[in-house]
Parts: sequence; C-alpha cells; structure tokens
Amino acid sequence: MINNKNIVAKATVRNLRVTPQKLGLVAELIRRRTVDDAMIQLQFSKKRIARDVLKCLKSACANAESKVELNDVLKIDEVLVGKSISMKRFHARARGRANQICKFFSHLTITLISDMELKKKETVITEKVADEPVVVKEAKAKKAPKHDVKDMKKDIKSQNVKDNKKTSTTRRVFSSSGQK
Repeated sequence: MINNKNIVAKATVRNLRVTPQKLGLVAELIRRRTVDDAMIQLQFSKKRIARDVLKCLKSACANAESKVELNDVLKIDEVLVGKSISMKRFHARARGRANQICKFFSHLTITLISDMELKKKETVITEKVADEPVVVKEAKAKKAPKHDVKDMKKDIKSQNVKDNKKTSTTRRVFSSSGQK
C-alpha cells in the first residue's frame, strides 16, 4: 500500500503531568484540522493542558518551517497520546490503614503533513470569487400552521372527561395471619 501523505514534521512531549484520558479530550479537538484552526481551538480552550498541547503544536510548526516553505498549508495528521509513568502516593485512612493514589503522566506526539490538495482548493475558491460576483439568496421563513380554536377546545374537553372518569380499583385485604 502506497502512502500519499507527505509527513513534514513531528514534535513530541514526554511526561506531561496529566492523565492520558484528559489529554485525549484536548487531542480530539485538534485532530484532522489545519494548524491555524487547531491553534485557535487551543487558545480558547478552558482546559489546563491545552497550553502544553499548543506549545507542542508550535514546536512541530517550527520543525516544519526548516523543512518546507511557509506558504504550504500544514494539516495535523496524527495526535498520539500515550501512557507514561505513574507516581504512587498514599492517603492515610482510619485505623492505621492507607489507600493508594496513582498520579498519571502522559506522552504526546503531533505529526504534521503538507496538504497540497487543500491549498489547491483554497486557490480555486479565491479565483472563482474574484471572477464572478456572489449572489446570496435569502430564505423565506415558513408560516406556522393555523389551529382552529374550536378543535383545541374539543381536545381539552375530551381530556378532562377522561381524567374525571372513576377507575375501579381492587383492594387486597390481609388478615393478621398474612393470608389473603
């Protein structure tokens, strides 16, 4: 199988003080995005670890600058999150007992590719917009369906009649011996 991806750059951060699960949530934000979109996502993320992921992404971009021209569109190909060491601590409990606490660390690897197809699409779109004026059509709002007041009153009356009907209930009588 031939791989058409042009891997441009890679950056790795080892032993980040965050669990792999939490790092995976931030990594999912930037997978399969362009570098510019990913940076915006990370800058406005409320997660603490987003700053470290942004540093790793900037490092990967700096690695790409030394290999590729700056006008290429870079896209994130892979964001790998892996388990690292875990610090083991203990929490003192009652009666001289202790519970173990594991503090997990993670590894992060970001791989960038040069996306020439995306660059070609952007140039084609800008050329089309420059040649032809763009006409935007406004959508008409749909009118809400009209309900007859008489029909609504009939429905309300029929519901009230159903609610007022007495339903027969059977009671079980238990004797002191527990039999029916």
